[in-house]
Amino acid sequence: MDKVKAVQRFFRDFTFPRETLRKLGGLQTVLPKRTRWNTQYSCLENFAKNHTIYLDTAKDVKAKTPPEISDILTDLYFYQRVTDLMKKMAPVTCAITKTLGQDLEKLDLAIFQTANLRNAWIKPSLPLFALHIYSIREGLPTIFRERGQVWLAKKNPLYESVQLKLEAGDSNYFVKRLMNKEILRGELALTSSQWWDIMGSQMENKLPIGFAKLAKELMMLPASTSGMERCFSTMGIIISKTRNRIEIEKASKLCMIYRTLNCGRLEDKDIDLS
Repeated sequence: MDKVKAVQRFFRDFTFPRETLRKLGGLQTVLPKRTRWNTQYSCLENFAKNHTIYLDTAKDVKAKTPPEISDILTDLYFYQRVTDLMKKMAPVTCAITKTLGQDLEKLDLAIFQTANLRNAWIKPSLPLFALHIYSIREGLPTIFRERGQVWLAKKNPLYESVQLKLEAGDSNYFVKRLMNKEILRGELALTSSQWWDIMGSQMENKLPIGFAKLAKELMMLPASTSGMERCFSTMGIIISKTRNRIEIEKASKLCMIYRTLNCGRLEDKDIDLS
């Protein structure tokens, strides 16, 4: 591999060989990268396809080809070894490509599902804040408060009336002692879902049917998709770092794993062909 890279660097770094390669219709030189799978195979393939042009260019006096480069290019046995190595590497590169393709499909699906979750969460998150006993007086922007009220009104017009009474702090409508600051603040304060659970049980006949249950369920939803987004971001960082640590010498292991996972399918194909 070092000899192949030496030839590739010569035709990449020096002006006359590089321009001659371009004029004769050769492929742009490819060098392998330690953290990018299949570039070793691409480098060998590039060398094999450009070999004839490399050989003709190296013979030109203007190229000032070093003796060690000329020896590599004129050694037909070396060229044969390169092509043989490519044949051995082909199944590995194919397995890696398929594995990466499957991973990308899974990633696309994950992104699609995340978008669905985001769309599902945005609307309920607005009435969540509108009914949240602690944040209701913090002052949602008017546009968001109105969207939350519209969402509730579509469920039941009476739901919006309850929300407006809660926003006004109407202790004549709600259980008065549950509206006390001592209940709503401090170390022993109830969570918003606990508050609605207790309020619903004590105002069972006063609240619209299903309202307390809906409010409690809303309080248990995530307020935004930021938590999910952070999970995917962390997962992406971990996957990238792990991938970059895996170099070409581990590709054979990946190929073996891929074949093992698909051995049943491959054996079935062999049986069908026999």
